[in-house]
Amino acid sequence: MNKTMNAEMEHPGVYIREELEERGWSQVDLAYILKCPVQSINLIISGRRGISTDMARALGVAFDVSAELLINLQRMYDLSRSETRA
Repeated sequence: MNKTMNAEMEHPGVYIREELEERGWSQVDLAYILKCPVQSINLIISGRRGISTDMARALGVAFDVSAELLINLQRMYDLSRSETRA
């Protein structure tokens, strides 16, 4: 049987918070760029909401990264959470 060690992954909101800090942007700035409510950004950054495919596309454009990167961060986080509960 093949066993793999699964580390607890951080929520993708951590990546977004780090990107904001690096760019000197606030959550209000990002919400303005994405044309979405600040609350939506805050929920993701605080780890209370995941990143949807539409949000991943929008964030990818804003941060000049691929949407796939953000979707993969969300998937890895979800997988790590489900495996720690099993």
